[in-house]
Amino acid sequence: MTISTSRRSKGFTLIELLVVIAILATLASLIFMGTKTAIKAAKAAKLTNNMKNIHTALISLREEGIDTGNHNPGSYPPYAGNIDDEQGASFIWWDLAAEKLSIAVREGSQYEWKEPYKETVFQNPLSKHKLGGDRSKFRSLGNTTKDSHGGFAYNGFLGDDAGAGGESEDAFVIRASQLKDATNTIWFAESDDDHAGAGWYFDGISSAPQGNYKKKAYVCMVDGSVRSYPNTIIKKPSVFEFLTTPDEKNYNNAP
Repeated sequence: MTISTSRRSKGFTLIELLVVIAILATLASLIFMGTKTAIKAAKAAKLTNNMKNIHTALISLREEGIDTGNHNPGSYPPYAGNIDDEQGASFIWWDLAAEKLSIAVREGSQYEWKEPYKETVFQNPLSKHKLGGDRSKFRSLGNTTKDSHGGFAYNGFLGDDAGAGGESEDAFVIRASQLKDATNTIWFAESDDDHAGAGWYFDGISSAPQGNYKKKAYVCMVDGSVRSYPNTIIKKPSVFEFLTTPDEKNYNNAP
């Protein structure tokens, strides 16, 4: 006896199709988020490397001194000022460090950069801004606020503006020997993208470092270590003072 069987091909029901679409959408979302996270992590690693290079330049500047008339070898560089010579070139600390890294040169009364700021180690890879904006001529950014965001901000408690009066005997100068704790003192950090003032330095809570990755700010300490602190923590007055003062610290306020 021959037994015949018939097979009925079944299509997907609407519910099954919706389930498949939901699964695919979830997988796509996970892949996208994973890729986005990986990109952010890579940028954070590049940021750390940029900070290390800048720190090397700052060490050289501290050891050699800055020719402002008052910042002798062993002094922390000012975040801005003028060179004490006939040209009197104005600078911000980016210019001085860039010169050490062969990225900028002093030309008469100003500093000229050899390449776009956003393509150098002074660009913060995690920033929402491009350092220098759309400028086609690359000179010191010390005369602008608008295009000065997207980089790193100097701790103004280590080196003030050495411009007008910077050569006088009462100029604000911190010697390396005066610093009490290099491990717990910020030298420079991520600039707050939303701060209305200049992006190259901070000197108070209103301009405190703030970051965009995981709501943490990356900072480079005087000893060269790179750390990150939650934005909300670094904004606390007691913590901010602890991390920025070159004087004796209250370790009860350590983050």
